Amino acid sequence: MQLKRRHHWMNIFLWSNHFYGFCAMALACETSFTLLHHSLSLAQLSFIYFGTLFYYTYAYIIASQKSMSSARSAFYQKNKNYLNIRQFFLAAVILYLAFFELKMGAIILALTGTQQFILCSALAVSLLYYSPIKINPIKDLRHWGILKSLSIAWVWVIVTLIIPLLMNSSMEQLGKIFFIFYFIHIFIFILILALLFDTKDVEKDRLQSTKTIALTLGVKKMIQQIIYPLLAFYFFVIVLMANNFSQSFVFVFISSIPIVYLIILCQRIPKLHDVQQNIFFIDGAIFLKTMLGIALTYFYGSHT
Repeated sequence: MQLKRRHHWMNIFLWSNHFYGFCAMALACETSFTLLHHSLSLAQLSFIYFGTLFYYTYAYIIASQKSMSSARSAFYQKNKNYLNIRQFFLAAVILYLAFFELKMGAIILALTGTQQFILCSALAVSLLYYSPIKINPIKDLRHWGILKSLSIAWVWVIVTLIIPLLMNSSMEQLGKIFFIFYFIHIFIFILILALLFDTKDVEKDRLQSTKTIALTLGVKKMIQQIIYPLLAFYFFVIVLMANNFSQSFVFVFISSIPIVYLIILCQRIPKLHDVQQNIFFIDGAIFLKTMLGIALTYFYGSHT
């Protein structure tokens, strides 16, 4: 009975998207420590957490209306009224934090046109990913193969890297060389996780005509032809950061630990049949990466 109750609460934690909220907060914290050398405020962390919670709930409410039977869709259908009410309160909290606590309206108006375009692009991609409006033969972005994973990586980078800079009025970081390296390495990391996560839904994607890379190439070929080269490029970016900013071997070693973890995970992917396992082992890599990144900044000082 106790095990069953624990499993029930774990499902609520996952299906209610609290896990993704904590992932986003963790990655935003690493960004803040690495680029700004201080932690985010409670209001800033809350904005990222509640924003992530709101968006993922919005996305899965739409997905559950047209997806096949699954534990997640069953949870959303069973708790539809509660989730809709929660969305209303989340929206109110997010708007309050954005405009009254963080003064983001004034900050956004002060941005350059290019910076505003970057923010708007993330909003557009996030809405088009799970578009509630269908105009045949146009499909939402998640049906367009590599665009699905690229969209996820782009939005996560904006939310966890650009938004923390925006909230701290530090958008001048965008012009720095280290920021460019850091942006690329976060983008590649999230892209790898997004590609790996698609391995859990190959059969469902086949039936729904969602042409993911995992479905098109097959899981084994995708890992060999896409994931491993991306991991090699990820390592190359780490070496470039170390070389250009006079970092020691320790920086390269610690920064490369997530690569080792992901290589091991690639070997275990075929054995991860349960969606909960996929979420924890794949997306949970974010926590490993962020803890190592924060530790590097704390013990070795500024990377820049």
